[in-house]
Amino acid sequence: MKQWGNNLGVRLPAAIAREVHVHADQQVKLTVSDGQIIITPVQRCHQSSL
Repeated sequence: MKQWGNNLGVRLPAAIAREVHVHADQQVKLTVSDGQIIITPVQRCHQSSL
């Protein structure tokens, strides 16, 4: 945990980021369950060309 302005930031080790397929600037969903923070990658919906 690091202070980032008035917020706290979390840095993920590269090995964990690769394992869960997240990258810089990717959107994630944060939830709290039973006192645990859960970070879930948000999958972008790709629009197909018609």
